[in-house]
Amino acid sequence: MDLLNLILLGLAASVYPPLLAGVVLMLGRPRPLPMLVGFLGGGMAISIPFGIAIVVALRASGAFSPDSSANPVADLAIGSLSLLLAWGIGTRRITGDFLNRHRKRHSRPQEHTPSFVQRSLGSGSVVMAVVAGVVLNLPGMWYLAALTGIAQSHSSTATTLLGIVLFNVIMFALVEIPIIGYLTEPQRVTALVTRLQHALRDHSRTIAVVLAAAVGIWLIVKGVAALAG
Repeated sequence: MDLLNLILLGLAASVYPPLLAGVVLMLGRPRPLPMLVGFLGGGMAISIPFGIAIVVALRASGAFSPDSSANPVADLAIGSLSLLLAWGIGTRRITGDFLNRHRKRHSRPQEHTPSFVQRSLGSGSVVMAVVAGVVLNLPGMWYLAALTGIAQSHSSTATTLLGIVLFNVIMFALVEIPIIGYLTEPQRVTALVTRLQHALRDHSRTIAVVLAAAVGIWLIVKGVAALAG
């Protein structure tokens, strides 16, 4: 199993704009900890079982045998999509309004239609945080790329499970870090969480573009090298 590939893909997934938008909204609530825990639980509950099922299905299909050329082709395809996504995020053609609503409010209130993220997490409901965690964390392209790599590696069951769990831990890092802070340093964490919220709100687009582009280039180079070799 390619650990570097897994880490890079997990980092890219961690800054996918809908996930970032959800984190920003939850951190802005008066009591964010229950929502963060609910969101993490919902996300993990859907993401890990789906990951296991996909790896099992890929291995059963025989499409990702060790000598197969399908994985480099998948790397090229997903790398190209990742670059396209970076372009779309950078030009604001993909992400919509939910990361910009804190900045320019050039539309009149009646013209603004709340996104699913805003509707589900803006209410402060833990139940809706769980629902949002499920809906927003169905397997995306970076997760699928990681899962194809895990499937092709034909690692042991324990190593496969560890890889899937590791990807999810990295993907949910921006949810996990505030939770750990609230649980270990509840007296000091408020200021740190506020800074994290502002950093994500102000720089999330740039971070997402850089990581999506970096992962796209990495996958394309990796795919070309595998086909050439």
